Amino acid sequence: MPYLTHRVLKALMMTFVFALGVTNAARAEETAPTKIILPTNAKWMAMIPEMGDKGPAMSGVFGEPGVIGKPFGGMFRVPAGGESPLHTHTSDYWAVMVSGTESAREKAEDEPMQIPPGATWFQPAKAAHINKCMGPEDCVFFVYYPNGMDYIPDAH
Repeated sequence: MPYLTHRVLKALMMTFVFALGVTNAARAEETAPTKIILPTNAKWMAMIPEMGDKGPAMSGVFGEPGVIGKPFGGMFRVPAGGESPLHTHTSDYWAVMVSGTESAREKAEDEPMQIPPGATWFQPAKAAHINKCMGPEDCVFFVYYPNGMDYIPDAH
């Protein structure tokens, strides 16, 4: 029972930190009028240009991708069966799975940890990982990087 309580408290703390970061980033835009972007109007860009449509894509919600030191939040899409190469990020990130089933693992030979819709996850900065969209549908998730979003291929 203490383990379960510790896990629940840790999840609640991560959710609080995530919400606090999003709230702080949103304050910068408090004077802006309400802005709604429908999924059909989102501007998607390839994260790994050489992978084209077979690789992950992102659509910024706030902040600028590639600007380290400033918060970034974005929607990410990975096509069904799509997989990222081993990579790292400068910042920690928190994510919320919206649709599809994503996976995370540290090495290609590791068993994938499945992330179903509605799940949240935390990825520590500089920790190498591989993500894959496991199911028959594209994976869509929101990611918050408190210290900026980048993508660094890992040669190991």
